[in-house]
Amino acid sequence: MIRVPRALRPGDRIGVTSPSSGIGEAFGPRLDVAVRTLTDRGFVVEVGSAWQLTAMSPRRSTAGPTS
Repeated sequence: MIRVPRALRPGDRIGVTSPSSGIGEAFGPRLDVAVRTLTDRGFVVEVGSAWQLTAMSPRRSTAGPTS
């Protein structure tokens, strides 16, 4: 029998990752929109360290401290 997970609910954590090469600078605004959209819908978004922009520092997580 196939097990189906429950639907995501506000307050759930969503992790975002990318290829090890990171993303180009042009894609930074798209990531910002995606993270903002998920956050506005009540999710906790954690952006992995692989989301590095070329010639920029890694993006920070919108999540609070993990326990």
